Amino acid sequence: IAKGAMGNKEYSRAYELFITVPAYQDADAQAKECLYLPALDAIRAGNYDEALALLARLPEDYKDTAAQIKEINYRKAARLMNDKDYENAYAAFSALVPYSDSSRKAQEALYALAQEALDSKGYLTAAGYLEKLAGYKDADDLLLDARYQAALSYLQEGSTQDALALLD
Repeated sequence: IAKGAMGNKEYSRAYELFITVPAYQDADAQAKECLYLPALDAIRAGNYDEALALLARLPEDYKDTAAQIKEINYRKAARLMNDKDYENAYAAFSALVPYSDSSRKAQEALYALAQEALDSKGYLTAAGYLEKLAGYKDADDLLLDARYQAALSYLQEGSTQDALALLD
């Protein structure tokens, strides 16, 4: 019955049947497949949270579960980046380093955050981001400009000491 359910892609039902008889032949292995196969289907459909939930129920060393989890998290980070959610994209890509080009993608997200901060005249915030991007694109020049603009703002407010501290 369980194998028939599995053949019909009724994975949830098949899983429940297989786990009721774990000692029977290959029931344990089949139960794992009932989690793994629909996880792959969910990945192909872009349902990453569903796929992660299924893969989390498997041992990390089952087939390529660990690699699939990393790839899903990478795709979720890329989705955040596409949605211009740069803060969460930065955090997600940073958590994935050294996987694939996550380090470069984290830098791209941080650079985009800095650009947003500069555009909204958040010069100190931008400087904080840009300090982490030494040598990346024109981040060094943007950092100098952000500090200069922040210092000008401090001077306009009469905070000479704060302005000088930024220009040191």
